Amino acid sequence: MFFKLLIFHLLLLCSFRVHAETGEEVVQKAFQTKLYETLQWRKLLHFEPQGLFGHLSSQVDSPNFFLAPNGSDNMQSEMAADIRAFWSTADAAEPDRARCRFPARYMFIKQSLKSEIHQWPDGPCPRFEKYFDALRGVSVSLVFSSYFLNNPSSAFGHTFLRINKAPAQDGNRYELLDYGINYAANVDTSNALFYAIKGMFGMFPGTFTSVPYYYKVREYNNAESRDLWEYELNITPAEVDMLVAHLWELGPSWINYWYLTENCSYHMFTILEAAAPRLNLTGQLKKWVIPSDTIQVVWNTPGLVKGYYFRPSVRTELFARVKALDQNERRLLLELVQQRQFSEEFKRLPNKQRKEILDTAMDYMDYQYAHETQLPGPQTDFKNVLLNARSQINLVSEKLVIEPKETERPHLSHGSRRVGLSYIDDDKDADYFNLEVKFALHDQLDFPTGYPEYAELSFGDLNLSYTPSPQVNDRKVDLESFKFFEIVSHSPYSQFSKVISWQIKVGLEKIKDQNCYDCHAGLISGGAGYTFQLADAPLLTFFGGLKGQIYYTPYGSTPARFVPGMGPAARARLRLTDHWIMLAEGWYREDADVAIKTYQEYSLSTQWSPNKNWGVRLSGVDQEFDRHAKMDFYFYY
Repeated sequence: MFFKLLIFHLLLLCSFRVHAETGEEVVQKAFQTKLYETLQWRKLLHFEPQGLFGHLSSQVDSPNFFLAPNGSDNMQSEMAADIRAFWSTADAAEPDRARCRFPARYMFIKQSLKSEIHQWPDGPCPRFEKYFDALRGVSVSLVFSSYFLNNPSSAFGHTFLRINKAPAQDGNRYELLDYGINYAANVDTSNALFYAIKGMFGMFPGTFTSVPYYYKVREYNNAESRDLWEYELNITPAEVDMLVAHLWELGPSWINYWYLTENCSYHMFTILEAAAPRLNLTGQLKKWVIPSDTIQVVWNTPGLVKGYYFRPSVRTELFARVKALDQNERRLLLELVQQRQFSEEFKRLPNKQRKEILDTAMDYMDYQYAHETQLPGPQTDFKNVLLNARSQINLVSEKLVIEPKETERPHLSHGSRRVGLSYIDDDKDADYFNLEVKFALHDQLDFPTGYPEYAELSFGDLNLSYTPSPQVNDRKVDLESFKFFEIVSHSPYSQFSKVISWQIKVGLEKIKDQNCYDCHAGLISGGAGYTFQLADAPLLTFFGGLKGQIYYTPYGSTPARFVPGMGPAARARLRLTDHWIMLAEGWYREDADVAIKTYQEYSLSTQWSPNKNWGVRLSGVDQEFDRHAKMDFYFYY
C-alpha cells in the first residue's frame, strides 16, 4: 500500500512538472512565431494607439483583465503570463483556472499553435460553459436604436449587438430569445451637469452586459418608443463563438466610458474585431464617434451586411393602426380611451371593426402608459378590460407590416459632420464671409433621410467670420457663435399624442441688438409650445409658443450684466421634396434691465440638397438693428 501511494504521488508530481515544462515550451513556441504581435492578440487585449504620441496600450482600464503586472502596456508579457497560468492553474478550482477566466485567449493560442503543441490543459469550466451555451448563436446583428431626445445619453441614438440563435426545432426563428450585448456607462449621478462633465472626460466606468433580447425590445421599442434597425452581419459561427468567449473575459472588467470617443458604438466595433480582426471597423471611424456613424460604416463595408430588418416601436405601430381607421372609428377609439367604457354605438359595430379599434386601443395604452401598465393600478386594470373584450372576438389579428419610408433609413443618412462656407450681404455694406464647422448632427433644413423629421440636434457648432478690406489692418477674423449644444423637438400634437414641443440652446454668440451690437455673450435660450401638422404632402408643420433667453455680457459702463427676455415665437416648416425644404421663423421678445426692451426677429430660409453630401442654403434675416442676406454652401461627411 505504501509503495502504491508513493508511486501515485510521484506520478502526480511528474504530471505537474510536465504541465510546467509544457507551459514554458508553449511560451517559447509563441515567442518564436511572434504570436504576440498578431492582430487578433492585439484586439483581444484591446491595444490601440493612445495619447499624443500614439503609444500602443490597452483601452481596458480594469487591472483584473491582465495577468502580467505590465500586461496593459506589453502584449508579449501578457501572453507569457497567460500561457504559464493556463498550465499552472490547470487543476485549480474554476474561478482560479486561467483558461476558464480567459477562454478566448486560450482558444486563440491553442488554435494558432495546434500543430506545434499536442498536450493542452483542457478541462471543464461549468460556469463559462453555461454562459456560452446560453449566448452562442450562428450570426450577429448590429442594432441601432433611434434618437431619443428626452435622455441626453441617447440623444444621438444607441447601438448594441444581438447574437442570433439558430432556428428552433420547428424551423422558426424566435428573435426575442436571442441575446443583446450592450456597453454602457455605470452612472453614479442624476445631475445633468455632472453627467455631462464626467461623461466627456471618461469618469464613468463602462461595462458590457448581456441580456435576453426581449429586455432590449421592452426598453427601447416599448418604454421609450424608439424604432430598432437590425443589421445582420456576415460573421461566421466560429467568430460568433470567439465573440461570446471574449465577452465572458470582459464581464468582470471595465473600460472608462468617454461620451465622444470610447462609447457604446465604438466598443461594439472593438469586440467584433476581437472575434473577427479581418473586419477593420474601428479604422473607418472618425475621431469622435456617433452611433449613426457606425451604421454607415457597416453599411458601406462591402459584403458585411447580409440584410436588415425594421422593428417598429409601439408609437409607430399605434399611428399605423390609427391611420388605417376611418373617421368614425377614430372618434369611437378616442371616446373609448378617454371615457374608459364601451359605448352602445361601439357595441353595435361588426366584430371586425371592434377588433381593429380594440387592437389600436391596446397599442394606445402601451404607448401612453408604458410604465404604468407594468404595475398594478387603473391603467393596468383598463388594459385588462380591453384584453378581455378582445378575447371575446374570435378573429385573428393580422400581423402589422410597416414598411419604413426611404427617408427613415439611418444607413442612408448624411454624414454627422458639416462644414460650410457662407457669404453675407448686410444692409450696412459690410459684407463678410463665414466658416462653419459642426461636430454633429442635423438641423431641419438638412437632407432629411435617416434623421428625425421633427427634430434637430446640434453639438459643437463653431462659426467664424472674416471681413475683407483693402486695408490690411482693417481685415478681421471674429467669432460669430459657438453652440455647445442645441436641441429642437417639434413633434406634432394630435389627439393620440399630446406632446409638448420644446427647444434649448447653450452657447456663445455675438449679440446684434440696439443695446449691444457685436457684443459676445454667453447665453441660454429655450422655449415650449405646440406643433401642428397642417398638410401631409408636401409636409407642412407650424409651431407656436413662448421662447426666452438669458445672456450675459459686459458692455457700456456696467462691467457685466445678465439680460433676460421672453416673448411669443412661431416657426413654419415646409418640406416640398426630400431635396428642398423651407423654414420661416419669427420671434418677438421683451427684454429686462436694458435701455431698449423690444426685440424682434424674422427669418426665411430654404435649402436645396442635390444629394445627402451637399447643400445650398439661402436665408434672409430682418431684425430691428441687423438685416442681411446669406448664402451657405455645406458639405456633410
